[in-house]
Amino acid sequence: MSDSNDDDLAANLRRFAWLFVVPGGAAAIGWQLLWQHHAALALGVSAQATALVIATTMIGMTSGALLAARWLPRFPGVNPWLIYGGLELFVAISGNLFGWLQGPISRLDAAVFQSNPALAPVVVVASAIVALGPATLAIGATAPVLGLLGRELGVPMSRIYAINTAGAAIGAIWFSFLEIPWWGVSGCAWGVTNLQFYGALGCWMLSRKLPRLNGTGMTPEPSGTPVSRPYLVAFSTGLVTFLLEVTWFRSIRSAWLSTVDSFAIVLFAFLIALAAGAWMAPLLRRRGVTLPVVLAIGAMAIVAATLGIERFDLIRIPADNLPLKLALWLALALATMGPPVALLGTSLPWLFDSVRDPRSWSRLYAWNTLGCALGAIGAGWLLLPLWGPAELAIKAGLLLGILFFVLLKRFPEAAMMTFLSLVLPYTPRLSGASQLLHRPHRVVATDHGPDVTTSVIEANGGRALIIDGYAASGEFGAATSYMDAMGRLPMLLHEAPKDALVICFGTGQTAHALRDENAASVTAVDVNPAVFRLAPNFPANREVLSDARVQAITMDGRAWLRRTDRRYDVITLEPMPPMFTGTNALYSVEFYRLIAARLRADGIAAQWFPMHLLSPENARSVAAAFIEVFPNAVLWIDPSNADPQGTPQQGVLLGCAGDRDWQQWPGFARSAQGARPLAESTCRSSITLWPDGLRAYALGARPVSDDNLLLTHGRDRHLPRKRGTTPARQTMELIREYLPAP
Repeated sequence: MSDSNDDDLAANLRRFAWLFVVPGGAAAIGWQLLWQHHAALALGVSAQATALVIATTMIGMTSGALLAARWLPRFPGVNPWLIYGGLELFVAISGNLFGWLQGPISRLDAAVFQSNPALAPVVVVASAIVALGPATLAIGATAPVLGLLGRELGVPMSRIYAINTAGAAIGAIWFSFLEIPWWGVSGCAWGVTNLQFYGALGCWMLSRKLPRLNGTGMTPEPSGTPVSRPYLVAFSTGLVTFLLEVTWFRSIRSAWLSTVDSFAIVLFAFLIALAAGAWMAPLLRRRGVTLPVVLAIGAMAIVAATLGIERFDLIRIPADNLPLKLALWLALALATMGPPVALLGTSLPWLFDSVRDPRSWSRLYAWNTLGCALGAIGAGWLLLPLWGPAELAIKAGLLLGILFFVLLKRFPEAAMMTFLSLVLPYTPRLSGASQLLHRPHRVVATDHGPDVTTSVIEANGGRALIIDGYAASGEFGAATSYMDAMGRLPMLLHEAPKDALVICFGTGQTAHALRDENAASVTAVDVNPAVFRLAPNFPANREVLSDARVQAITMDGRAWLRRTDRRYDVITLEPMPPMFTGTNALYSVEFYRLIAARLRADGIAAQWFPMHLLSPENARSVAAAFIEVFPNAVLWIDPSNADPQGTPQQGVLLGCAGDRDWQQWPGFARSAQGARPLAESTCRSSITLWPDGLRAYALGARPVSDDNLLLTHGRDRHLPRKRGTTPARQTMELIREYLPAP
């Protein structure tokens, strides 16, 4: 009776054992999301840092797979469930290393940059290796172990790989929409750690309760034509996959904006399509389909998908119904990306199933991962600036077609197709979510950078700076007059300002205002070098970059504050919209503390306060973070920028660490180089909330922090859409409750 019960238990365990590889896939995505966050804070947001983190991760995974292939044969009797569980347990602990080392790495980076800036990249590389190396080695080592688990379950490795990848897709949604919004970064790290602990515990249980098959129950391999040049196929498909991931993500965020919602939906669709491809691989082989044919069909599907993705911005999706919007986004992503990515996703699992030993699995995985790394880095640093996202995606499809001819040993056709892919141009359209792009406009200039595509267009009688499809700045009279005010207000409030810092250059109007108010030096810092190259296209900045007093620095503004030892009298901040991915770090308490450390004793900080882009609760959170560091602060609201009903849209938070009489504007006693757009009386009367009123307005709100990520991940990040009102009107209704008595 006991033996019968044990057999039933083993049968039930075997039926559901594949579920225990799901936590590993989900956790891998969770760690990558957390690592990107820690890297941005510790090393700065830049294409270089992102590329190095990707390269380190990929190299670590490749090395882990190769080391596992050498190590596994030495322990033939060890249960692979025990090995997999041990690796998961190790990743659960070592995955936290970057979070634990974020502070020391940040301080080391700043110290080295101040002493010798040329050595800063060395610190970035070394930090990435130390912080990511152990976990990525272990993640890579799980690749051949998945094949051994397939033997234990009597299924092809492609099935286990598919389930593991599906776990990653689930993780993209789970951590982006649930873990981080509810528990923040530290809570998410705890959740990922626990997830892997439970996965490791389940694997330990299976190692004790599940009878060994040692490959005797393996499903017979389907017959089919052997794949020639398997390592070339593994490398090339990895290269094409990541070329597409980078380029399609760039195009889609232009249409849907660079938010957590759009990123998570697209990442889920991409990963679930890869999982579907892995699941299909043995089915296609059983039907006698050859891999070159699959790749050829995939090449055609890539071109078709690219043409569709490039026109996502033409599809009007209701913004006031969030569930419907997310469902439509997912449907569009799956309908376009799904077929080509699934076809691409068959290749590596197909190759896994064609071999039976861990060494071959590891080599295939290593070549594929190397291709992924080169695809991601090459796209950002070489190919995107050369061709742009749409043309590069089409060329990636053609590359897959070339591989088809190479596998069939039809080299003349492959050579001809290679030539055509290089010389045939494709003229993409400038797509994006901005309404200006859907009205008559003229493209003045376009710059495809490693991170973003930046353009200048003429429309509606003005010029706009378009960054990944979003109108980030421009010259449109009263609608953009706050940019000039961002520079003039703190200068006019200061007794004798000399040195000023602009974080986020935009069109250069704020930098010009600082210069116009006789700043002895103006430092303009922006992570996007294209804004400096395109600055001459905006007359309103009066050729500010040609002034010897103005220094342009391409760097993440937060990284500059951490690395420099300079002090400023005025620091102005106008980041990208607060709900954009990564922008939370430029509205947080920790960021304002960096600013305070770089201000002189009587210095003033000016923070853009976009009421039209913040939910009412998040607007209070931004104010709460600002006054936590600058308790003596006021809210100035631009009187010239209002909607048709007269509701102001934008404001400026002005703060200092010490005492200051906000009634005094000593700068008006000095003469400016040009005409001041605002009179002294207008500047004074536009202070809407004085220090007491601003504190009362922000009382009880959660300050934005690097941990809670309220603006990008928080539950209040979505703008409220109520009939007859707007976010700015709702925020102004709250602000009016704290206006000083007449």
